[in-house]
Amino acid sequence: WTGCWGGPADRRLRQPVTMIGILVERNGLRDKDLVGHVDVDDVVFLAGGPGGTTADEKIEYPLPQAGTKRKLTVAADGNTQWTGLGGSSLLGAPLALNIVLTKITAPVEVSLRCASHFEGFRRSLGTVKPGDGPQTLTVPVPPRGWEHFGGENDGRLHGPIRVIALGLKAAGGKAGTLILEAVRCRTRANPERPVVIIPDHTTDPATGDDRLEVTLVALTKQHLTGTLDAEFFDASERLVGTRRQAVAPAPQGIPSTLTVAPYDDQHRLFDVRLSFVSMDGREKAKPVHAGFARMPPARSGTGWQADSPWGMGLYLYRYPDTPEGLADMARAAALGQAAGVKWSREEILWHRTEPEKGNFDFRFYDKVLACATAHDIHVYGLLTYWSSWTKPYTEQGIEDYCRWVRRVVSHYKDRIHHWEIWNEPNIFFWSGPKELYPVLLTKAYAAVKSVDPTAKVLGCSTAGIDTAFVRRCLDAKAPFDILTIHPYRGTLDDRAFITELRAVAALVAPRPVWITEMGWPTQLGGLSELHQARLLARCYLDAVAADISTNVSWYDFREDGTEPFYNEHHFGVVRHSLQPKAGYLALHTLCETLGRAADPQPVAAPEDMLAYRFSSDAYGKVLVIWSAAKGGSILLENVTRPLTVRSLAGAESLLTPRLGHCFLPLPSRAPVYVLRAEGISLSGRPFVARPEVTATHPGDRVVVRLGMASLADTAFEGDVVAHGPAGWSTTAGRIRVPATGGGETEVTVQVPVSARAGTHAVEFTLPTPYGPANTEAVLDVVQDVLLR
Repeated sequence: WTGCWGGPADRRLRQPVTMIGILVERNGLRDKDLVGHVDVDDVVFLAGGPGGTTADEKIEYPLPQAGTKRKLTVAADGNTQWTGLGGSSLLGAPLALNIVLTKITAPVEVSLRCASHFEGFRRSLGTVKPGDGPQTLTVPVPPRGWEHFGGENDGRLHGPIRVIALGLKAAGGKAGTLILEAVRCRTRANPERPVVIIPDHTTDPATGDDRLEVTLVALTKQHLTGTLDAEFFDASERLVGTRRQAVAPAPQGIPSTLTVAPYDDQHRLFDVRLSFVSMDGREKAKPVHAGFARMPPARSGTGWQADSPWGMGLYLYRYPDTPEGLADMARAAALGQAAGVKWSREEILWHRTEPEKGNFDFRFYDKVLACATAHDIHVYGLLTYWSSWTKPYTEQGIEDYCRWVRRVVSHYKDRIHHWEIWNEPNIFFWSGPKELYPVLLTKAYAAVKSVDPTAKVLGCSTAGIDTAFVRRCLDAKAPFDILTIHPYRGTLDDRAFITELRAVAALVAPRPVWITEMGWPTQLGGLSELHQARLLARCYLDAVAADISTNVSWYDFREDGTEPFYNEHHFGVVRHSLQPKAGYLALHTLCETLGRAADPQPVAAPEDMLAYRFSSDAYGKVLVIWSAAKGGSILLENVTRPLTVRSLAGAESLLTPRLGHCFLPLPSRAPVYVLRAEGISLSGRPFVARPEVTATHPGDRVVVRLGMASLADTAFEGDVVAHGPAGWSTTAGRIRVPATGGGETEVTVQVPVSARAGTHAVEFTLPTPYGPANTEAVLDVVQDVLLR
């Protein structure tokens, strides 16, 4: 410890410890570096010596994806040959890697490649000599002592660490063979939560239905016994069922696998919380979320709509140019079309279309364009990156790039009319001088217009909303027709986001702003698939409500891979297998309901929510209401007929008015769509809950004060009905609401001793003259700190 204060300040610790403070400071960081957030989780005391660890917490486990007993051949040509090791993430707190080789017939130099987020690491492990017996090469995990390439190279590890490939090179110019016996990781496990839960979506071979294949990895030296608990929540986060299976995961990191099927056939989507509970009743794994989503009903489609704002990074160019790859490309395009996607950003790679100077090959991209066109999807082309034969970040390189641009635009000018110049040049995707990008943009703009004067040039393409970089381009007088941005963020403050969009639009006015990338991933430890779906709907709605963007696209449509812990593999709204996630249902509902999302008009709403009325070709005036805070009810006025309400996932319900009013139930953090809502106005939230505390502990009692405003000068009274999570209990409450002024009552909520840590919502329902009104109290349950 580096300091002490208070009391005698004699650097002696006097038990018991009563508080832990975690201080996060700027430490000299500039404002522009303060992007992102810090998460603090799983704070525990650990017995042992320095660092809070003990020797028995360290185990060595095999990496199953790396494979075993593989015979590898080493050529005598002096080149390093790389063998893939599966790309699996290292579990726990990894310390070292052990590569076990046998039956080596000639001296071989061995190298290893690892990766983290956008970064690569390479290291030589030395030379193995001929011999039949096992030879183990041990190396500490990156980054210290490893050669670094790619990514930000900022001296920090952007984990998790993934093991990518083994490199072999003949050491004495003599060919040979060897056996890769195993790849093992030595790691330090969390003694409180040594089990890792890894869900994976598979298909039941008998029925074709979606199911979860759940793998448990116990980083322990002894056997554990317990249960895998699956809790199923609907789109409104209401618990609809549970399943429990007895399990005994093998020790030493040997995977144990079982399957979990959907709970029923009544729901379009489930959010599934998986936890492992040992026989002593304690959670021995960090709970994880998975999801089930069923394809929405087929829509008839509205044909080509050139003014539709709904884009999606389908990235059809990423599919292999093979019969299987082209078939998957067509399936993905069909799924996008079915959801209402009208635009796709396709990256046209210089090195792929001009691998040698003057040697052009557009055959694969012709197939991409044909696939998109066949599914009524308009493509805007992203022109990037350097080809191997040019001189990057030089005048000659820019001239070569512009010559290539002219050839690409000439080839596709009858099919592509929007061209984006480079990707995220404000960060490491452009590693040359930043002042050189405006030069490239200026010359590329002229190159595009020289071939197709009617084409639109998209410029800047910044990671985030980097106004400083945009100003740099404006000051340099670099021309562009549309500003493109990638406003990624950790959380979504809807009002602030709309304000940011309008501010950057004002900066480049009268040019429009396109969002060509934005998204949130669902890797293990990240967001749940349901949370991702809510964010997708809200960021699309925010963008069109800001009324400055004529195109918005999510990054990306299909998950890029299957590594469960790697965030870059899980931005998609369909899985790598093209099965739908909750985000696909949210996209489908949004596009099908709003159509062109024409004429967004703000509607007066309470401070904690947003409401806009859009003109839809299919459904007339559509009122969309969403909130980033709590759920509950909002009172609708001037309702003259039953209303159809559509949820995030597209499920419909009917609201019947009473006396010209009705209460609209609102989920937390998700939009609802009221169809044919001409003339309807919002009266606000007349029913609210105010808990005495927002953070509580298992076993506590919390008093919630409920208030109801008067409704149309009508006095009434009724019993408050509470709906808490399973195992929670509440006292009965009755509220009397006079004709003026409103009324209040109190309800006591008993938090069970078994309550898990996290955020929980208790819902309250009150009968009123206009139908049932709902509100909720959100409580954050915090586990007690354990002194061990």
